[in-house]
Amino acid sequence: MFKNLHSSLTLAAVMTLMPMTVSAAAGDPVSIPTPAGEFIDWNNGDFNGTSGKVENNGGNIGSTGAGTTVTFNLVSSAEGAYQMTIATGHKGTAYMDVTISDAAGNRVFADVHKIENTGSWTPSTTSNFDIPAIPAGSYTLTLAARDLEGSNYAGNWGKLALYDASSDNTEHIPGTVSIARSTLIGGARNEGQNIGYVKDGCGTSNEITVDEAGVYAMTIPLSKYGDGTITATVTDKATKTV
Repeated sequence: MFKNLHSSLTLAAVMTLMPMTVSAAAGDPVSIPTPAGEFIDWNNGDFNGTSGKVENNGGNIGSTGAGTTVTFNLVSSAEGAYQMTIATGHKGTAYMDVTISDAAGNRVFADVHKIENTGSWTPSTTSNFDIPAIPAGSYTLTLAARDLEGSNYAGNWGKLALYDASSDNTEHIPGTVSIARSTLIGGARNEGQNIGYVKDGCGTSNEITVDEAGVYAMTIPLSKYGDGTITATVTDKATKTV
């Protein structure tokens, strides 16, 4: 029995997909899909005259603000579907509009990433977006900040990738589920070993594949000053049932 299970934060947006004018990014073209385990170099992005600064040798950007807009030239050599990931860290909150447009300026994808207050500038809250199959060709990825609250910055952005959606990026059980591959909702990852700075509203999720039918016992080592409650759910990805 092979069953795919998933528990995740759902970000909903009501957006109209319409033709628009898009200028090509100034950085080097970025080939997609991104190789497994790698991320896109932020040095290949173009800030289009808005605020922002590349940090950590292209690992992330900081010094963002209201109106920060980053674009990337994407090049796909074959038709395919993608899973896009991006991580952010912030001491306030904001929203990021995520769009992909073709060479003619037509939007082929649009969604929103909520930039959560993680209490740290380290990019740790991740959003995953399922991008339907698009033909081979050139595209423009645009990331635009808006609706800042609690800070004049729009957070630090990192861990950007567009992976091949057909690749198996799930964790398999029975076995150990890795914190390093978890999608975080607040909190901060400590060198991939554990999650710290957890407060009310924080959470984590992993997409898992069950290789053997059966009853499972789940263990989670915890360390905390004081009392608290953790709610754990397992959701069938196909039926959305818990």
